[in-house]
Amino acid sequence: MIGEYDLVKGLSAFLRSVGIDVKYKLCSHSLKSIVEPELDIRYISVEKEKIDILKKLQKTLVLADDVSHRLCDSGNVVLRVSAPFIDGAQIATHLPLLGEKGTDFLLETIEAYYQTLA
Repeated sequence: MIGEYDLVKGLSAFLRSVGIDVKYKLCSHSLKSIVEPELDIRYISVEKEKIDILKKLQKTLVLADDVSHRLCDSGNVVLRVSAPFIDGAQIATHLPLLGEKGTDFLLETIEAYYQTLA
């Protein structure tokens, strides 16, 4: 997962509540202004390191921005949850991922991901 700190923290907590552990929690900005950041949320200042992580993912659910999605192998399931937006305008009613509709949309994406593993 890649996004702003609060997004990564919040979505990770939600996913944990439905039994999914997030392997990579990557913050899109420095953690300097975050008071007591969670230890497993990282900021990678060297872009090549982040690119290497994304390119190595296989059969993974990736929640990130459009740039990150373009770096992922086509065998992954990707969902845009953060900026920047490249592929189309953000007009979807489920963004931001809030409330019942956002939760339902996210759970449907997770189910679609599980179907790719079957």
